[in-house]
Amino acid sequence: MAGSYPDRASVADVVLGHARTADIVVAAQSDRSWQSTLYLDVADRLAVESGRPVLIVANGPPRQGFGKRVLVAWNARREAARAVFDALPLLQRAEEVKAITVRPQEQQGSTVAVPAGDLCAALARHGVKCLSDSVGPRASVGHTLLTHATEYGSDLLVMGCYGNRGCARFVLGGASRHVLEHMAIPVLMSH
Repeated sequence: MAGSYPDRASVADVVLGHARTADIVVAAQSDRSWQSTLYLDVADRLAVESGRPVLIVANGPPRQGFGKRVLVAWNARREAARAVFDALPLLQRAEEVKAITVRPQEQQGSTVAVPAGDLCAALARHGVKCLSDSVGPRASVGHTLLTHATEYGSDLLVMGCYGNRGCARFVLGGASRHVLEHMAIPVLMSH
């Protein structure tokens, strides 16, 4: 029977089977105050294993929409490129898009070209007006992204999701984990 799963399939395994044929997957942020959250904590696995863009909705009061002021996290890696171009239909409808690069500590004060500028040029070819910026880290990359999203007034964060399954344990990158745990706005992630 199509869609049948082993008796011991996890929620993530079942959802992943369906997610791979979707245009976009919508998942909820984990709720650490709910004791059963670990059974339904699938947003990270969906982002890394589904091959599809995942829109993770933040816990908290409902919002009246999103995607008007979009912050794009850009580090010129494959996962970031995938997330940006997976989000292209949303970026084309946005009123404002800002791409930021978080500079490593060793580049502070240097005049290194801002890679986000190249991204904005590519997005302009798709009708997206985009500003670029390069910022220094504040505590961690994940913290910097969320702080900048708040300061910019973003209602959506687009970023690559870094992670892999190693030694029978799922491991996310530090920025991805931080954002998933502390986000207050929707986040679109791709791997």
